[in-house]
Formats: sequence, C-alpha cells, structure tokens
Amino acid sequence: MPNAVLRCHLVLLCTLAIISLSNATDVVNFNRDIKPILSDKCYACHGPDEGQRQGGSDDGLRFDVEAIAKSDLGGYAAIVPGKIEDSELVRRILSEDPDEIMPPPEHNKTLKPAEIQLLKNWIKGRLNLTGINCHQSKLVVLGR
Repeated sequence: MPNAVLRCHLVLLCTLAIISLSNATDVVNFNRDIKPILSDKCYACHGPDEGQRQGGSDDGLRFDVEAIAKSDLGGYAAIVPGKIEDSELVRRILSEDPDEIMPPPEHNKTLKPAEIQLLKNWIKGRLNLTGINCHQSKLVVLGR
C-alpha cells in the first residue's frame, strides 16, 4: 500500500512539473521576446544612433535605455509599467492614423499581431527589463 501512495505522489509531482514548465514559456522575457521586436521595428528611430533618433524629448525617445523609455514626455510616457492604457507606445502601435501609427508605414516595418500582443503583455506585466540599461537611478513614470 505505501508503494501505491508513493507512486501516486510521484505521478502528481511529475504532472505539476510539466504544467509548470509549459506555463513558464508563457512568461514574456525581455531578451527573448521583446528586444528582437524593438531592435527590428523601433531602434532605427528610437535606439542608440544619435543621428537617427526621433520623438520624445530634445535628445529623442530611446527604447534601449530604461529611464528614457519610461520618462515624462510632457504629461505622458512611452512606457508606463503595468498600464497599457497609459503607455504611448501601445496607443501608437494600435493607431490606425498613418500620421500616428508606429512604426510609420513608410518604414515598411509593420508589427505582427503576435508582436503587438507580446509588447502589451510585457508592459502589462510591469516590465521584465533584463537587458535594458537598468543602471539608471530612480525612474519617474507619469501617466497621461
């Protein structure tokens, strides 16, 4: 009888481990899921190249530096952790206005629905920012 209980516990433990592993793939990871999207679709205008940078403040909006990505842009922020409804990035990627939508149509870098969902899930999940320059000091994030 004790062997049957032990086997039952072992089966239960293995089942829980498998479920846990399958759910782990649903977690949005910055380096695996988000950085490739930002790099391919956003960094040309919002990345490290100072000469090409656009939007945001006088120095341009950057998605490769956390403090700038989450900074006050005059009463709103491109990224507001945990609040997709307050994040300008989400508003712009969902826009149907050709003057507002990001990436701009002339760049031929349209976001796929799965990429949009990943970005929304990442922001909604309060941002796992592993991989962005997180050495910045305290961040001020203002909603719109």
